[in-house]
Amino acid sequence: MNKLQFALAQIRAIKQRDPSLKSTVEILFFPGFRALNTWYTSHKLYLKGHYALARFLSLRA
Repeated sequence: MNKLQFALAQIRAIKQRDPSLKSTVEILFFPGFRALNTWYTSHKLYLKGHYALARFLSLRA
């Protein structure tokens, strides 16, 4: 699963489970959505051996 597929799946899940968020734009600015995408990116970097960059991203999130 690539990053775009992951993000689209998260948007669909959030739309189904959170009635307070009405549109995709609201979801894109939702802090939890950004945190999940940052985690996904840092996890992929960690698996590729970029430990320092993955740590930096996770601490930044």
